Amino acid sequence: TNAVWIAFIPLMLVFRDMPPRDAFGWGWLSGMVFWLFSVSWLLRLAVTGTNLFVALSAWISLSAYCAIYTGAFAFVITVVWQKFGTGMGWRNVWLVITVPIVWVGLEYLR
Repeated sequence: TNAVWIAFIPLMLVFRDMPPRDAFGWGWLSGMVFWLFSVSWLLRLAVTGTNLFVALSAWISLSAYCAIYTGAFAFVITVVWQKFGTGMGWRNVWLVITVPIVWVGLEYLR
């Protein structure tokens, strides 16, 4: 449970120096993988009598929708990172404040 606080560090290191559009793509991809595993229980609907196509559609659609927010997080943080960078003083404070606000705001919207 303690590792959850550092889960986004590798992703943020990947997208910090790329264009925001590419960062969105990587963020979406990582979110898609996460959500496919997280909502895999939707596939159990096929066992309960739901059409397999409906269960697969729901699983993939919900995962893709939720991954949009991870992509948006990557996009916004990349823009902020490239605008303010990391350095001494207030630049680091700006990132430390912005990252959780963006994440929590996107979670609230989702």
